[in-house]
Amino acid sequence: MPHPLDTWEQRRSRPVRFNYPEGAGRSYKLVDEVAVEASYKDIGEYVFLLQFLKGGGPVKEIRAAYYRKGPGKPRWHFAGQYSLTAERKDWIRLLAKALKTDWFQSVIQEAQALAEKSD
Repeated sequence: MPHPLDTWEQRRSRPVRFNYPEGAGRSYKLVDEVAVEASYKDIGEYVFLLQFLKGGGPVKEIRAAYYRKGPGKPRWHFAGQYSLTAERKDWIRLLAKALKTDWFQSVIQEAQALAEKSD
């Protein structure tokens, strides 16, 4: 697999399908994503993603996922089995609760400062 960020057009053109243990399934379109790369000497290279998915009707979900390449390994692997995917409304509730904590407030403040510097 090429570097995950090189495959945006391919990922966007394929449907995202979730199959649940009870037999239900949902399909989504990958509408947008943001990504950051990270490299750790002892555990490998990573690409962390927040992805905006849209299903049929009003269903909108956000998925936090990542790709991983182990140290000295040639292939990237999607690590979606460890992703968090939830409807937009549930992310909002989760983030609202997290915003009440000091530790998460500091994350948001640092992210806002970095975003302002990047412009």
